[in-house]
Amino acid sequence: MIERLRRNPDTLHLGLMLALTFSTGIVDAVGYLGLDRVFTGNMTGNVVILGMALTGADGLPIVGPIIALVLFMAGAAVAGRTMRPVTAGWSHRSTILFAVVGLVLLVAAVPMLVALTRLH
Repeated sequence: MIERLRRNPDTLHLGLMLALTFSTGIVDAVGYLGLDRVFTGNMTGNVVILGMALTGADGLPIVGPIIALVLFMAGAAVAGRTMRPVTAGWSHRSTILFAVVGLVLLVAAVPMLVALTRLH
C-alpha cells in the first residue's frame, strides 16, 4: 500500500484532500451547532451571517462571526508566512504546521469540554 502511494503521489494527495474536506465539514457542523451559529471550518457562512445580522436580521450573532473571521485571517497570515519558503508539495514544514494547529485545537477543546460537563 505504501509503495503504491510512493509510485503515485496523486493518489496520496487525493486521499489527503478528501480527509481534510471531511474533517472541515465535521468541524463546521460541530462549531455551527455548538458555538451559537458560527462556522469554524469555512468562512463564507460567517460572512453571510454577519452581513444579514448587520442589515438587521433578527436573532443572528455578530460577535462570534467577527471573532471567527479575525482569527481565520490571523491563521492564514501565520500559515502563509510559515509556508512561504516552501516551493511546492508536502514538506517537513507542512507536517509541523498541521501538528501545531492540531495541538492548539486540542488545547482549546479541553477547557470547552470541562465547561460543558460542568453545565450538565
